[in-house]
Amino acid sequence: MLFTGPPQLGQGNNVIMAHTSTRRLYRSTDQGKIWREITDDMAKAPSARYSKSDEDKADPKIENYHVHPTNPDVVLGTGEDKRHFLSDNAGKTWRKILSKNRINRFIFHPKRPKWAIVTSLTEDCRKKGATAADTCNHMAWITTDLGERFTLINAYRIGKLLLFNVG
Repeated sequence: MLFTGPPQLGQGNNVIMAHTSTRRLYRSTDQGKIWREITDDMAKAPSARYSKSDEDKADPKIENYHVHPTNPDVVLGTGEDKRHFLSDNAGKTWRKILSKNRINRFIFHPKRPKWAIVTSLTEDCRKKGATAADTCNHMAWITTDLGERFTLINAYRIGKLLLFNVG
């Protein structure tokens, strides 16, 4: 089992998370002496805005996780397709994030702790042989409340360039 990711989280830096090649997430609160698999707990996480589906019952797969650069208590777990999870207590508890599309990039704002820019691609982009002439759109969103709501900044066909500064 291959572990990847930043080693320490939380204000006291005692929490460590590990992401495996099998797309599971593990958490330790004692700097790695004892590990607990937390992926299934993430799937049970609440969200008032999250719609229930058969997808909720499936075994979640975590593609990656991202730690806020200035607040190590804030962690985003990007899952398969539209299943994403956010923690504001170094992975102790999670909430689901409702996303209209699969997250491509999630960039935390360096000075505003609840802000982030999120990029995503429409479903048509994932179809085999999709081209810019199709309905494959790249979208940029902003959240100012750590993923409770997203506001569309820009949408464009693949091939056009979007530049933005989060500073």
